[in-house]
Amino acid sequence: MIVNISEYFRYSRNIHKKINKNFIFVFFDMIFCRLICKIGPKYYVLFSLYNKTYKERKNYILNPCVHRYQESLNPKEFRYLAYNKFEFHNKCLDNGIPTPEILAVIDRRKGHYESVSHISSKEQLYKFLQENEGKELVFKLNEGSYGENLKAIKVDRHQFYDVGGKRFISLDELCQFYLGEDKVFIVQPRLYPASFLNGVVLNNSLSTIRIATYVDNNGDVLVLYAYIKIPNGSNVHDNFNAGNFACNINLQNGTLENAFCSIGAKDKVVEYVNHPVSGEKFSDITIRQWEEVLNDTKSAAKKFLPLRTLGWDVALTDNGVFFIETNCTYEVDMHQVAINRGFRNFIEQAFKS
Repeated sequence: MIVNISEYFRYSRNIHKKINKNFIFVFFDMIFCRLICKIGPKYYVLFSLYNKTYKERKNYILNPCVHRYQESLNPKEFRYLAYNKFEFHNKCLDNGIPTPEILAVIDRRKGHYESVSHISSKEQLYKFLQENEGKELVFKLNEGSYGENLKAIKVDRHQFYDVGGKRFISLDELCQFYLGEDKVFIVQPRLYPASFLNGVVLNNSLSTIRIATYVDNNGDVLVLYAYIKIPNGSNVHDNFNAGNFACNINLQNGTLENAFCSIGAKDKVVEYVNHPVSGEKFSDITIRQWEEVLNDTKSAAKKFLPLRTLGWDVALTDNGVFFIETNCTYEVDMHQVAINRGFRNFIEQAFKS
C-alpha cells in the first residue's frame, strides 16, 4: 500500500506541475477514480482523466476487460497464428496476403524451418551477414511484442551498424544477444515508409497502422478502429511506450487526426497538431488508397478465421502494403489515447453483434 500511495503522490505532483491543478484535489480525485471507475493512477494520466467528467470516465475500458472478450472470440488452439511470427508469415503466404520475406530464423537449438536459413551458431550468423553485405536487416523476437529485442542492423564492409543505437556492434555482441538464450528470432529485410508520409515519419523509420477487425455472427468484417503509430526521434520501432506518436485515422476518408505522444514512461501525454520537428500538420496527411487498405485488411481477417477479432499491424511502403503481424489480444489503450475519449460502449456493442 505504501508503494501505491507513493505512486499516487508522484502522479498527482506531475499533474500539478503540468497543468497547475490543485495537488490535493488531484490526489483524492485519483483515488475516487480508482474506487469508482476501477482505473488506477497510470491510466488516469494516460487518458487525461483529470480533464474528463464522471460520465466520460465511465466509458473508458482497460485491456484486461477487452482481453476477456478477445479470448472468448479467438479459439485457443488457433492463437499461435498471431503469437508466432513465423507461423503468421506462412499463413499469409498460403493465403496470398502480402508480408515481408523471412530471410533467416535464429535458433541455437535444433529446429526445422522450411524454405529459410536456420542459424544456430556464430559461424552461420557471420556467413549470413556477409551474404547480405550493404543491406539493412531487422532482427525481431519470433514471439515477442512491443518491439521487444528488435534491432535494425546495417551490414557495412564487414562491420555491423545498429541503426537505432547509432553505433557499430561486434559479432560477439550480436551472438550474445541472439544466440545467448534459447529464444527464436526472425530476420527480415528492413522496410521503409511510403514517401507521402515523409512530413511526419522522419529518419526512414517504419510506421505501421494498427487496424482492429471483428468478424460478426453474420460473417461480415467490421473495422473497429485504425490509428497510425509513428516513430519519434531515432526509434526504429513504433511502440507508443517508447515515446512515439499515435494518430487516430478517420475510417471514412483515411485522414490523420492530431497526434498524441507519451513522455516519461506515460507520466505525461502531450497532444500535437503539428509534428514537433518538421512542423507538418498531422491532419494534412491522408492515407493513400485508404479504401483498398481497409478492403485488404477485411479480406485478411476472413482468411484468419476462426480467429474472429484481431489487431493488424500494416505497413505502407512505396512498394505496396505489407502485413507485418497480427495480435489476438490487442490493446485498446492507445486507440483511446488517440481519440481522446473512451471506447467501452462502442466495443461492447460491437462484440454483441
